[in-house]
Amino acid sequence: MSDPHARLERLTSMLRRRGVILPAFEIHGGIAGLFDFGPVGGRLRRRLNNVWLE
Repeated sequence: MSDPHARLERLTSMLRRRGVILPAFEIHGGIAGLFDFGPVGGRLRRRLNNVWLE
């Protein structure tokens, strides 16, 4: 098995490239390590929420 830290880095990198998550506060030079939902992530979250509430 690969290193868990390396796997997390690969997953985070893929999610950022695909627009699922975006670094929060990065453009303002603020807190590192926080993420916001990107356009794809926002749609995914909304769809999951709708399915959950049905």
